[in-house]
Amino acid sequence: VIQNQMRNREYIKSRYRGNQFILSPQEATFSNADEQFMIKLNEMIDQNLSQPDLDVKFLTAQMAMSRTSLYNKIKELTGMGANDYINRRRIDKAIILLTQSDMSITEISEQVGFTYQRYFSTLFKEMKGMTPSQFRAQHGSTQQQSE
Repeated sequence: VIQNQMRNREYIKSRYRGNQFILSPQEATFSNADEQFMIKLNEMIDQNLSQPDLDVKFLTAQMAMSRTSLYNKIKELTGMGANDYINRRRIDKAIILLTQSDMSITEISEQVGFTYQRYFSTLFKEMKGMTPSQFRAQHGSTQQQSE
């Protein structure tokens, strides 16, 4: 039983540490507490992704947890801090918008909750190794945009 729990915990960690953070509800098949926590957290983040005030304070209120408990739980499951995890989900959503929409880079940065397009571009480049416009040019969209 303990080995199965440890294996499940490692599986969950690997899923959320990987590059694919946006999971469909069908992929969330575990009923254990960690998986349920991540499902609730992801839903909360996704529902409020366009809000610039989506931050740790907001999540602690919505998840009914202390700041320390929330941070420790996210860190344990994903290997990232809470703000890094939120930003990672924002960038993942931006990638979808870059490849599947005709929105400008500025519109996309606002859509995923960044107040400043320059910060969005800097963070995007840190995570993906290229600017949003370079990513769009490389991975395709129906409209080419410059930064």
